[in-house]
Amino acid sequence: MTFTSNNSSPWTPPEPSHPQTGLRVYNSLTKSEVSFVPREGNYVSWYACGPTVYDAAHIGHARNYVSFDIIRRIMEDYFNYDVNLVMNVTDIDDKIIVRARHKHLVNEYRSQVTNLDAKTVQDVEAAFHAFVGARLGETITNDAGWRLYVARVGDGKNPEMVAADEKFTLRFEAAQAAFEAIVSARQSMAEGNSSKDAVDALVVASEDVLAPWLDAQFATTVKDHRIFRDLAAYWEKDFFEDLDSLQVRRPNIITRVSEF
Repeated sequence: MTFTSNNSSPWTPPEPSHPQTGLRVYNSLTKSEVSFVPREGNYVSWYACGPTVYDAAHIGHARNYVSFDIIRRIMEDYFNYDVNLVMNVTDIDDKIIVRARHKHLVNEYRSQVTNLDAKTVQDVEAAFHAFVGARLGETITNDAGWRLYVARVGDGKNPEMVAADEKFTLRFEAAQAAFEAIVSARQSMAEGNSSKDAVDALVVASEDVLAPWLDAQFATTVKDHRIFRDLAAYWEKDFFEDLDSLQVRRPNIITRVSEF
């Protein structure tokens, strides 16, 4: 019998019912290294926290799941444990709801604007100014003001600014892309080009600044739950395809927050 680290309650390891492998693990309850003894013969039940599926996986996800896959393979292929890995996917939370709503509203807006006109450019300009004020903390009223700001912050990778806001570079790049798209759209209009391709180019390049502006006005109109589920399903599929590309073994069982 071993006591927990604060001596509040005893901990007793399971009685082995299968030849032991000699594997030892760190027991976070007792704060000590102990022999790994499955509760049921050679069967090991393993729960792993899965992703929150609202965007593409990144290198941090890869490191995490590759590391656990190495441990799993050692347990299954070297120690011959019968591992049952259960992974839970968070397929509904605030990030997913907001991202799905943004994507839906931008797509709706894009479908409704059939040609490039002054109203569409004005919409994107308003979204740009609102984004810069809310995300970058700057009040910009005209093109000259933005150019002065760009001259001050450079490429948006200033270490002091990134230290103050880890998402500063992404936000700056989104604003700069929208600004360049606005300037290009004005030029297209001046040249008599008001085509669907021209307006699509403006909306696509400005999506990151246009989405929160549309959301502030029309969030309450998005009520179809399939919009949220479809986004989560898309990124869940993408996540597991990434695991396949990395040759990470898939879990035996997948559960989802929406199922409970």
